[in-house]
Amino acid sequence: MPSLNLFAGAVMLFALTACASSGVHNSAIMQQLYAVETDPISQWPAQQQRDISALKQDFITRYQRDYPQAEVYAAFLQLSECPLDQARALQIAGISPDMVNPPSKTEQLINNSTVTYERIRIRSTAEGCRSLENTDLHIVPNMVANIKRLPDDTDYPVYIDAAYLLDLKNQIKTNGNWQEVDYGLKRISLKRYRDASGIPDFPYAEALWQQTETLRQGDTDVSMFKEQPMYLVTYFAPSSDRYMDVTLFRQTLLNKTGNNITFRWKEGDDILTRTWTNKGTVLSQKNGKQHGIYSMPIANQPEKIYCNDEGEHVDYFRREGKYDCVAVSKSEYGQDGVLVNPNVALREQLAALQSNHPEPEPEPAPAATMAASADQPDTATDLITNTATECSKAYAARKACEKIPGDPFGMAMKLCLSTAKKKFGGLDCPIDF
Repeated sequence: MPSLNLFAGAVMLFALTACASSGVHNSAIMQQLYAVETDPISQWPAQQQRDISALKQDFITRYQRDYPQAEVYAAFLQLSECPLDQARALQIAGISPDMVNPPSKTEQLINNSTVTYERIRIRSTAEGCRSLENTDLHIVPNMVANIKRLPDDTDYPVYIDAAYLLDLKNQIKTNGNWQEVDYGLKRISLKRYRDASGIPDFPYAEALWQQTETLRQGDTDVSMFKEQPMYLVTYFAPSSDRYMDVTLFRQTLLNKTGNNITFRWKEGDDILTRTWTNKGTVLSQKNGKQHGIYSMPIANQPEKIYCNDEGEHVDYFRREGKYDCVAVSKSEYGQDGVLVNPNVALREQLAALQSNHPEPEPEPAPAATMAASADQPDTATDLITNTATECSKAYAARKACEKIPGDPFGMAMKLCLSTAKKKFGGLDCPIDF
């Protein structure tokens, strides 16, 4: 699985960032949000899809060797620097403009971001450098941008050292109005090394060490959050294997550090991807579009379960197994095993509340009581109306956030969702951001 824009849709659970801009850091929920949590290196999400115990052990060995040194290959100096022009080097490194800063995939968002490259160095053997000049890169479909990378069976070592600035600015359209959103300026440094793994079922591996530094805050204050490097290893299977690759990575988001797993495999002509996060979220894709069950645990709340059909949200569905689902009609809701999209359920609940609290017809009233009643609005009706309005705006903004471009590892989506709730009217909306 590619390293850039890898897990865009999986970070929708990090909406609590919105509270960070309020300036109130002493509530219980804020203390919990800012608390630093680090899961053990050996603690991985539960999955029964394939035994990857050998990969986990290899990851630990690499991580303990590379991470403290901010490096992914200690002896890279024995390789020669390849005489590639910048455009080709950026493609090989996976940080070309169309990958780091792709155009928007939705009419609700305009990408005003810019990327500036500071350095790019690629090393390999003499044979490898010659091959890198003309190697056809593979296209890996992804929800945010199609990823270009070296062929899975590349059998020569490749070392990459690069850094760039990403200034994230977008316009998001909600209720017909365009709003400017600034996510700040980031400096992103990466070290990447591809080599032979020595593991029979996955003969090649690519390790990535990546650091993100905030140079300028945007609309959302994330200064209370630690910015720690991310470490990732992708293990490539032989072309004859149904599994194409397995990615193990260790990442810090919102002061929470944990391990995550991504599989990519073939089913006929389709390419499927599934990610398990350390907090229990599961996200699947089919040919680069969200597909199947998307489950998202929320503390002290029932688990939120969604169904997607190749990028399209399904309102009513029947769950089939752990990760699949099939659309059903609304009339089947209530039958055993039939579920409803939580956002659809919320909208229907609000509509029912509004219908049960209609706006009262004005009635003649004595002048003495009119002033008093003017100061005593129908609290229930106002609350329902305001909540429905906020939810509508926040939901529209969320749809744009789901496809935000220029989003290394979902960090921009996290900030986008936060801003959606704060700036577009969603702080009181119970939609699960």
